[in-house]
Amino acid sequence: MMVPMPTDAPKDHQTPPPDKAKGRWGRIFGRFCLVLALAVVAVHGIWSIVESRLLDNQIASIRAAGEPILPEDFAVANVDAPDNAVTQLLAAAKALKRDDDAWRDFANLDLALPLRAEEIKTIDTIVGRSGAALDRVADAQKLMRMDWPTFNVLSDADREVFSDVRKLANVLGAAAMAEHQRGDDRAALRHIRQIMFIALVTDRHPSLIGHLLAIGFHAFAVNRILQIAPDLRIGANNTDASADAMREMIGNLLDDRTLRDGFARGIIGERMASLDLSRNMVLGNKSGVAPMVGRYVMRPLLNHNARHVVGQMTQVIPVGNLPSWPAARAAVPARPDGNSPLTLFAQIIEPALDRAVEHHFRIITDQHLAAAALALRWYANDHDGKLPAVLQELIPTYLASVPKDLMAAGDKPILYRTGDDAILYSVGANGADDGGSEKQLPTAHGEANEWTRLDRVVHLKRQPRPEEH
Repeated sequence: MMVPMPTDAPKDHQTPPPDKAKGRWGRIFGRFCLVLALAVVAVHGIWSIVESRLLDNQIASIRAAGEPILPEDFAVANVDAPDNAVTQLLAAAKALKRDDDAWRDFANLDLALPLRAEEIKTIDTIVGRSGAALDRVADAQKLMRMDWPTFNVLSDADREVFSDVRKLANVLGAAAMAEHQRGDDRAALRHIRQIMFIALVTDRHPSLIGHLLAIGFHAFAVNRILQIAPDLRIGANNTDASADAMREMIGNLLDDRTLRDGFARGIIGERMASLDLSRNMVLGNKSGVAPMVGRYVMRPLLNHNARHVVGQMTQVIPVGNLPSWPAARAAVPARPDGNSPLTLFAQIIEPALDRAVEHHFRIITDQHLAAAALALRWYANDHDGKLPAVLQELIPTYLASVPKDLMAAGDKPILYRTGDDAILYSVGANGADDGGSEKQLPTAHGEANEWTRLDRVVHLKRQPRPEEH
């Protein structure tokens, strides 16, 4: 006899209805999501605290070492005082009249020696009416203080200030060439020294842009020196470059310290600007729920990127003091990995420092070449036009030592080749001695110039002026 099955099984053994099973799994999934969300919030909070403290410690360490890192560390009082060379220089630049046809004609000049009659006329018009501005430059040269006001290098108004100063240097450069052609090399050297003074003042601006602009002014001064050097007149006449003026100019060109200090100052300022940009992205200035949530979510990542940029730029500060471009190139830290999401913002914030470092070493080498060119011209002036067989013959009367080629590895001097077309040269951007070749580098891009060739060459004999196109 079969035992009949109960019609109603105990409730504990019954399969829950489908809707109740779904509800239970939904509650389990909901709890899991809640726990996961809490875990993410906790991890995010811990990460945010850790990154914030690490960044604060990094900033504190830099300040403890005596270096500025925050905007308030760069603040200077009474920058508008009349004893500040920056104030006088900016006033001189503003004093230029630049809103008429005469200025437009001047701005379109592409000058080289010998100057043409119409070029001299245009230059004389601009220089003649710019006396007040040039007098203020001379007054600024007497001042020791060189403090810049709070400056935003990204704003159009503040960039215009640098543009004004560049125009002032252009007037001085044109004046130097016109004075040389008229036979007044004493005045020509005076104007070139004023361009180098503008470079010095600009290099006191605590930003990478300030240093790069200073490099441009130094390069402009070097160009004018090399333009006039082949037939520079040196002597005791009132219109000759004096021996004292030559010694001063050569000494200034060989003073690497000012450029090296300017590089460090520029990178320190750029580090501050990058950190400030990162912090503004974290703190923000927009109200509302969405911006606040966005800043909260992104805070640890932005602080991580800020730490990365500050660390990278701190490593670059001493690079400008290395003995050569090859040594510096090896010491510049690699840019953030483009595939890493952790350094996404660092890739945007951090400037391309390798190019800035290369230009820094180029201009020091350019100045060494210009110093040697002046010394060779001085030697020839004292030896019936004859050049020495080797650069060592310039020591100690005209040079203390043979200047170094900072583009070459291994502490090597600049190079010299005698003959009908005597030249000085650096091994150039490729670091190889190509015998003074001016062929274009196969890797050169953009507009051709002295540094896009195999060697950076300076001709000691005046070259024919290029034909007008």
